[in-house]
Amino acid sequence: PKPVKNYGDPEPANLEVPVACNAEFYHCPAMAKYEFLHRTVEVVSPLWNGKKPFRVMINPVLAQRHGEEFEKVAVVRELENFRRKNSLKSLVGLVLPVEVLAAAVLAAVAFGTQLQAIVGSFVLYFAAPFAAVAVFGGCLYLWNRTISNQDKQLDAFLLGYFSKEQVKQYIQVTEKMHAEGGSEKSRVFTEHYRDDRLKALDTNKH
Repeated sequence: PKPVKNYGDPEPANLEVPVACNAEFYHCPAMAKYEFLHRTVEVVSPLWNGKKPFRVMINPVLAQRHGEEFEKVAVVRELENFRRKNSLKSLVGLVLPVEVLAAAVLAAVAFGTQLQAIVGSFVLYFAAPFAAVAVFGGCLYLWNRTISNQDKQLDAFLLGYFSKEQVKQYIQVTEKMHAEGGSEKSRVFTEHYRDDRLKALDTNKH
C-alpha cells in the first residue's frame, strides 16, 4: 500500500454507496496531479488496520467530469476488488513465474556440469531454454486471462447494485482512459478488451 502521506490533504467526501463497508471516503486532489496515471479510486490499506475504517481515496476530477453515479460505481468496484484481494493475487501470479524461472536459470548455472551429465548437452542448452520460454509465455497468457476474468466477475457483481448502462459507462470511460497516449496497437488491444467486457455484460442475466 502507498503511504498515507502520498495522498496530500484529502477532503472528506459525503458519499453513500449501496454496499456495507467499514470505510471513510475522501476526495484526493493529489490523485489528479498526473492525468496519465489514470488513478480513479484507491483503498488505503495498512498492513494492520484493526477495526478502524479503511480510507478510500477518490479522484475528484473524474468524479466531477463523469458524475456521481460513475463515482459510486468506481468506489463499489474497488471495494469489492479489495475484498477479493484481486490485486494481491495478480501480483503473486505475475511475480511467481519470474522467480521460478530465475531460480531455474541460477540452478542451471550452478549445477551445469552435473545436469549436463544427467540430461545431456542438447536438452540442457537447447531444449530446456526453449521449454522455459514456452512455459513462461504460457504463464503470462494465463495471468492475462485471470485479469480478464477478474474484471468480468467484478462487472457482473456491479449489476447487483447498478444498472447495466451505468456499468457500461464505467467500462467505456476507464478503458478509453487506458487507451490514451498509447500506440495504435495498444489502442486496438484496449478496444478489443473493452468490447469483450461489454459483450460479457450484455450476456449476463442480471
